[in-house]
Amino acid sequence: MKNTIFGNKKCLLTTAILFELSIQSMDVNAAVILVDQTNCNLASAITAANTDSIVSKCTAGSGADEIVLSSGAQITLSEALPIINSTITIQGNESSVERDGTDIFRLVDVQAGILTLNDITLSGGASENTGYSTAYGAGIRVSSGTLNTNNVVVKNNSGVGIAIMNNSVATINNSVVEYNTGLPTYFSGGGGLHVAGSQVEVLGSDISNNQNLSVAFGGAGVYISNQDGASTVNINSSSINNNTSNRSGGGINAIVGGNGEDTITLNITNSTISGNTAAENGGGIHCSIISAKITSSTITANTAAGYGSYQGRGGGVSCGISFPPAGSAITIEQSIISGNVAEIGNEVDDLFAVFSGGYNVIGQQGNNGISGPLTPDVSDKVPTVGIENIVEDLTDNSSDDNRGMTHGLVVGSPAIDLINSSINCEGNDQNGVIRPLDGDGSSTNECDAGALEFYFDLIFSDGFE
Repeated sequence: MKNTIFGNKKCLLTTAILFELSIQSMDVNAAVILVDQTNCNLASAITAANTDSIVSKCTAGSGADEIVLSSGAQITLSEALPIINSTITIQGNESSVERDGTDIFRLVDVQAGILTLNDITLSGGASENTGYSTAYGAGIRVSSGTLNTNNVVVKNNSGVGIAIMNNSVATINNSVVEYNTGLPTYFSGGGGLHVAGSQVEVLGSDISNNQNLSVAFGGAGVYISNQDGASTVNINSSSINNNTSNRSGGGINAIVGGNGEDTITLNITNSTISGNTAAENGGGIHCSIISAKITSSTITANTAAGYGSYQGRGGGVSCGISFPPAGSAITIEQSIISGNVAEIGNEVDDLFAVFSGGYNVIGQQGNNGISGPLTPDVSDKVPTVGIENIVEDLTDNSSDDNRGMTHGLVVGSPAIDLINSSINCEGNDQNGVIRPLDGDGSSTNECDAGALEFYFDLIFSDGFE
């Protein structure tokens, strides 16, 4: 059932504020560099912006520059674009940039620069299988820089789609990261997104159908490490679906290594994690020695498959360590974790670090599917019904394709109106629908568990159309 009640006033206000801030922050001396691929190609335009000089017939850059591509242009690269080390906005105008398939090179490389990408598709990039610093970011690599994407598609890249590394900052907004592959090497963590020692926001985006072939790290959708320092990743109103990992973490793998002094913080809100597969642990999410909070999200249909004699653990979530340091904990609240599969702990594999924040739907058919000491809160519900009576199949429930596919709630789902009206919940669901709504016809607005809010339609419930 598609939700149609949106927080329009809030969306309009937010848009107006962002527009005003963008106007205020514009560099009045910035140059606009037009790329027509005849007099000025994209590579020359980047060099002109970096150096504030005329290159070929491209306008000289001046401060924070704007590169404008022709509408719907198809740009095929035979060699790598120049490294971006200045402040540049690329207006793609629904253009595409792809590698010609001959030499191996990544498409976009930001080093100590600030790049904003709007309305563009990047595909076919390839990174070298030679070590940690080269194996990531075949589509986009950012090192000690800043990346902002808006309505960007990063797809079919070999060597992780996007890598945010070495004290960088990124906002991935209303974008799609799909069909990317992590290389079959020890160094290659991630398939869609790799984060190391950086701060990343994923907003209203879709990270799906990526693959990780690493012999060590996993994390087919998203891989997070403290390799370059502490990392913080916030995922909001997004989907991480149908990713496949050769190791742990089909959807997400977040692991603190070394002495643990540099931490990882992961927050997942109003998001869907579905249909992911890990060969080891954590079909949906695998994490160790991190601080994490999962709120108003749906984690279902994920698999920790195991291999040979190894038994996969935690179909939905596998997190923890036997003796976690202070502050290392994973809290799950107001979420659905049901219909996942593993040989040990279908829903959750808890190694002394997972806690319930309350008002979750956990398990199905009377079985909570938990392995380990995690005890459901008194406000949690273990359904007596199967997953088919909890959520609908994965489908497009949004008017915005970039948010990804989601699971709507089935009529009569135990997730509907689960959260008492006295309890605070997220103001909107994954698709922007206002919470809370009356989902059971009781005339009381109460929030649902999971990523989507269900609306009770009295007319249709009476059989009228």
